[in-house]
Amino acid sequence: MTALTDEGRWREKSQREVQPFISGEKPSIVEPYQLTSLAGHAALFDLGHTAGARTAADLILAVEPVDTVRFARGWTDDMFMATSLLARVASLSYDGRYARAIARRLITYVDKLQRADGLFIHAVDGPHAWGRGNGFAALGLVEALTHLPARWSERPRVLEIYRRHMRALAKHQSDDGEPHAQKGIDFSSSPRQRS
Repeated sequence: MTALTDEGRWREKSQREVQPFISGEKPSIVEPYQLTSLAGHAALFDLGHTAGARTAADLILAVEPVDTVRFARGWTDDMFMATSLLARVASLSYDGRYARAIARRLITYVDKLQRADGLFIHAVDGPHAWGRGNGFAALGLVEALTHLPARWSERPRVLEIYRRHMRALAKHQSDDGEPHAQKGIDFSSSPRQRS
């Protein structure tokens, strides 16, 4: 936010909020491990505390060859949660394991969750094109494209997935920027809140 607004107060606020984790007053990694809490280490990374972020990223990396990342739930949320941290660590470390995990995570989820029209369903067992779920998918794709280098082998494929997704979302947006809920995306706050 500071880079966008040129207001240092946003960086100061972030520093204050993560200080207990940086100082060790509060542990930043606790059991039970969850992708959502581990992904929060992207904030530490962005504030320059990369060692803790890399530890969390290493915990996310799959230990079994059949997995893409650990602690995933099979939701579009995972596309953002895993990629946000792994892409940052990959950009600094030049360790190919992170980029490979991102590629496998995104492409696996695209194969399972992206509809023919370009929208994403929230999960295999939640086959609705939920607005926030599409936001998580979009952010995951953006994080990969933002932080991984132009020479990343999967960049062309991820860029095409992203473009297809943006074309699909644009069809559901009115001229004033508001979504057209009647056109196939549920914009309620949670897929579980629908009747």
